[in-house]
Amino acid sequence: MYSIADEDQEYADNGMRALLRLRPYNALYRRKLSDLATQIVQLTEHAPIEPSPVEDIDAVKNKFNPEASAAVFEVAVAAPTLGMLPDGADPAGYRDSSDAWRPFLREQELSLAEYAGRVAERLDFAVRISSLEKTGDALRSRPGVILIDPWFIADAKGLSTLRSFVHDMPSWVLPLLAIGSPRDTRTAQLAKDARTILSQAGVAHTETARRAAKGVTSLQDFVDIMPMLVVEAERQYLRHGPIKRSKSRPGAPPLLAGDRGLADIA
Repeated sequence: MYSIADEDQEYADNGMRALLRLRPYNALYRRKLSDLATQIVQLTEHAPIEPSPVEDIDAVKNKFNPEASAAVFEVAVAAPTLGMLPDGADPAGYRDSSDAWRPFLREQELSLAEYAGRVAERLDFAVRISSLEKTGDALRSRPGVILIDPWFIADAKGLSTLRSFVHDMPSWVLPLLAIGSPRDTRTAQLAKDARTILSQAGVAHTETARRAAKGVTSLQDFVDIMPMLVVEAERQYLRHGPIKRSKSRPGAPPLLAGDRGLADIA
């Protein structure tokens, strides 16, 4: 099997699918695709495959439902509501529901969750938005992100909720800290505390995840990183998520020498 993981850290972190879908990696994707095509041509020239006796695929009746529903991406919001706002927080960016939170008020027309949802929709997902308290077990079985307001942990309930959730959070759920007023002393301290919680939980495994956990301080920063988080969450879910896979026969040999299973191909 041809691999470019040893040559490019971007591929090792994100995989070929991410190189295709993220604009900053477009040139690298095209170069590596060309390298891979060259390898395929060389293999076919030196080890050609004989015609298969299997019936032509176009003549085979499809026994599966041709209408596949869109995969669902979860956007959970960890932010206080206007009615439960801690003392000292600026009420301007808050509403009666957590998912209406707008930390970058002067730049935003929509809530932060709606911006995140639109990014995921452009990457072919259906989107479900909810507060962290109401998301239930959905984030255990779907890829997603948690948008975290530092003020969410200003009271004991929010602090306990975030700590409890990230303690055993699956790798396909990525936290994004959004800091609306980074120069405010109290906001800055809460953001520092939130970073500590995320660091102790060990939820940031790649550079993109670490950048998101560190926090964004503008809508532009958020828009720049969000597509990469969606792709990474999807990649982690396909690799480690609760997907039903067929089981090999007992004693069945691997497809290739040293093969560790399809779960490692992402």
